Order: sequence, then C-alpha cells, then structure tokens
Amino acid sequence: MVGLSNFKINSKEDLKFISKGVKIQNVHVNIKCKLDGYYFENLYINEECIIINCIVEEEVVINNPNKFILIRNCMIGNLKCFGIGNNNASIHIEHNIIYDGVMFEKFYDLGKNVSIYVYQNQLDSKLVINNNFVNENTCAMCVACNRFLNANQNNFIAEIPEYIDVKDNYCLNNYKIKFIDFKKFPNYSGYNRKYLGNAMSLFVLESEFKLKKIEQNRYMRIKNISQYVSNDNDPALQTGCEATSCAIALNYVLKQEITKNEMAAYLEIKDSGEASFWDAFIGDIYTDGFGCMSSVVVKAINKYLKEKGFDKDYYVVNTTNMPLYELLGFVNSKIPVIVWCTMGNNDHMYHKKNGSTKWDINGNKLYWPGNEHCVVIAGYSFTRGTIYLMDPENEDTRFLFKERNLYEFENRFTELYSQSIVILRKRNTR
Repeated sequence: MVGLSNFKINSKEDLKFISKGVKIQNVHVNIKCKLDGYYFENLYINEECIIINCIVEEEVVINNPNKFILIRNCMIGNLKCFGIGNNNASIHIEHNIIYDGVMFEKFYDLGKNVSIYVYQNQLDSKLVINNNFVNENTCAMCVACNRFLNANQNNFIAEIPEYIDVKDNYCLNNYKIKFIDFKKFPNYSGYNRKYLGNAMSLFVLESEFKLKKIEQNRYMRIKNISQYVSNDNDPALQTGCEATSCAIALNYVLKQEITKNEMAAYLEIKDSGEASFWDAFIGDIYTDGFGCMSSVVVKAINKYLKEKGFDKDYYVVNTTNMPLYELLGFVNSKIPVIVWCTMGNNDHMYHKKNGSTKWDINGNKLYWPGNEHCVVIAGYSFTRGTIYLMDPENEDTRFLFKERNLYEFENRFTELYSQSIVILRKRNTR
C-alpha cells in the first residue's frame, strides 16, 4: 500500500499526515525532528534529525546537514551523504542493515569538531568516501565494527585515508569472525584489537550471564571516590581516573573498602614514550601523567581479584566494542560499568594534527587522545535522556553523581573506542 508521494516535512504539523505501516514515497525532511517506525521509498534529509526503526526501500540521501544526524536500527537500500556542516556537526550511522552500499561525497572544508561514525552496521556492499575529505581542524571519521557480507571484495574505498580511523570491520562466516584487514588505512590512534581480551565477539558477551529486559529508568546508589582528594595513606591521583574508577566499581561489587591508591599499585606504569597506552599507564599518575586504556585496567583488576582471593567468586570482562544500549543492561541488573569518555563530556583532540602528544613505539606512531577520561556508569533515564556517572573528577565523595546527556555521552564513549569493563559474579557461586 502506497500513501503520500513527494511529501515535504516543513513543520511539526506535517508529521501528523504520515502514517506508520504505509509506504511513503519521496519524503523531504526540512525541520529538526524524529522519525520512528516509518516505511519510506526514498528519504531526503536536509536538517538535523533522528531516524530510527525505519525501512527505506530505495535510498536515503543526506544533504549537507548541520548539527546532529542519527540513523539507527533501519533497513536501507542505499545511503548517500553529500557534505556536512562546518562546526560541531556529527553523523552517526549505527546498527543498520544497508544493502546497496554507503557513499560519502563533497566533503570539502570540514570545520571544528565535525565527527562521522559508521558503526556496527551490516553492509552488503561497499563503503566509498570520495571528493577531498580533508581538514585542518579536529575532524574525525570512524569506520568501526561493521559487518561486510563479502570479505573478499574491495569493501572500503577512500581517496584520502589518513583522516579516517578504520578498525575491527569483519565478515561472519560459519559463525566465525574473519576480520577484514585494511592495511592501506593506518589507524593513528594506536588501537589494536589484540588488546580487546575476551570482547572479541563484539555483540555477544562470552559468558552465561543473561541481561534482564532494560527498563526505562535505573539508578544504583554507589559511593563516589575523588581522584583529587587526599586522605590518610591515600594521596591524590591527579591523573588517576582509571584507578579511581576501578576502586569505585570494586567497592560496590565486592562490598569492600578499596582505595584508589590500592588499585593504582596494580597498574603497570611506564614513562612517556616507553610503551603503548594499551600496554601500560603512561606517565606519573600522581602529577602529570597521561593515562591508559581498557586492556591495562583489565589486567590490573584481574591481579587484584587473584591476589585478594576474590577470583573464586568474581571475574572481569573486557566488554569493549559492546554498544552503550547493551551495556545499560548490566546497569539495569545493578552492575556498574567502567567506561572511557572525555573530561567534562567535551570533545577531545582526536587526530594527529591536534593530538596532545605523539609517541613512536617500536616503529608505530601513537597519538594520545587528549582529554581522555574514565568514569563509572551508575544509572540512566530514557525518559529524561540522561546518563548518571560516578566521576573521579567530582570532589564530593558522597553518593552524588554527574548527570550527562545520554546521546552526547554516547558520542564521547564511541570516540574513545567504545571501551568498557564489567566485574561479574560467577554464576556457580552460592
């Protein structure tokens, strides 16, 4: 059944005329809006909008949008994007099935804090990036964790690859993941999937733990620890957000008093330029260090659990690359999640021209993502569109949390490689 044709959405009143379940031909979106659960033949997006749970039979065309575009959980024939706004604009194409490919064209003068993510889609054809994707500012494009139907074809084509992060795209053959190696597209962030530990399944946690149905709102009463506050035998860790977040999560899960400095002692620490931040904490954790990533923290927690005898009852899982909405299933089950984001939820310095520091480790160039931060998710509210964080930057050590916009936080979380860690109780424990 076909409904409207060549329909223009110029006001919120126009949304009343489109019906769910009826195919609508050639829809032009000219206002900021949200489309949820519609059936289109062709969809033309000319303004900031959110498209979720829709079917687009032929193609989606995004025309030089400003601000925020989100396309999620849709079935799409073909997706084309022509240009993007100059400042603080972002396009997120996530968790979709796309049959005839994705194409980006006419990307000229990209401005400050422009970000583009093609993340965890099923792509049955090629992803093509054409026409001068260049930029002197803090622009980022990330093509991560997409499933390509054919591992043998030339799945990814780009004119200027040095501004693009390409990581962990794969093909699933006979239930085995075959990672597609894009050797010509270097990853300047130093990301390497060998550091993901037991998170390699990407979508499915490799344990018997079953997530409950996610509720609309959930919050845990977790005591905060400040990395900046000094107590007896527990001095401040000026750059120790990772160790502090570990202590916050372990205190809640194990019901034990664990200080931030106790956890810091289990981190492997190296001087600047000695090692990758995926292998060790870099710098002086008490003064002006840099930090570390999830693989380092997983090792530290494992050491702690084993030394203290908790490994009989608990284990740690590196859930890196698990989408945020799946991680909220743990929060719904009253399990805190350690995650990486940015300080103050602000944009961080991402690519090589703006990275805060560069190292050459064993011939590999590593760029530290300035403004990196580590926090603990304590709750969320879908009705308010917020996420509640126990933040080591918060100097109040009571049960107070930081409240962030859920969608902005998801952007920062994705930019920091979707890193996360959970500490679970073994199911056979009585």
